[in-house]
Amino acid sequence: MMIIDENLKSLSKANGVCDREELIEDYCIQIRLSNSIYYRPKNSGVKIVYGSSSDALDDGYEMVDPQITPVILEPMGRILACSQEKYSIPRNVFGLVQTKGSLARLFVQVTCCDGQIEPGFVGKITLEIVNLSPFTIEIPILSKVAQLYLFQCSMNTSKPYTGKYANHTFPSLPNFEDF
Repeated sequence: MMIIDENLKSLSKANGVCDREELIEDYCIQIRLSNSIYYRPKNSGVKIVYGSSSDALDDGYEMVDPQITPVILEPMGRILACSQEKYSIPRNVFGLVQTKGSLARLFVQVTCCDGQIEPGFVGKITLEIVNLSPFTIEIPILSKVAQLYLFQCSMNTSKPYTGKYANHTFPSLPNFEDF
């Protein structure tokens, strides 16, 4: 069951899901683009083997510090960024991230099928932003780029989320340690 309206506001306030009350709407919690670092894939022909923790992974990404400048996405451009705010998901709640409709209509995706937020997750949410349009898209820092929808789970998990992407303050690069 999706959590909406006063139930969403009450849940968020009681559990500290999001510290910024103005981001909580009737059906979702807005996600803003962070003003901290993001990663851009290099176009250097680096070969990365899925599941391999090699140096090629580090060689494949360039770190960018945008500060207050906008993110510029050329056609087919892509970055790994994160939410400005930290989110704390209760143990009996599951989250799904969706691209904000106005951005989606420009053919920009904020998640590449990795939009699930597990019960008990705490941290900034990594966003896989891809420009599928033929246009150059400029996204100002701190823009609302996505929405977090929360769903009630059938039961509480016995422990908080402690997976490899927990408690990140920057975008998460692929992690194959437990592959």
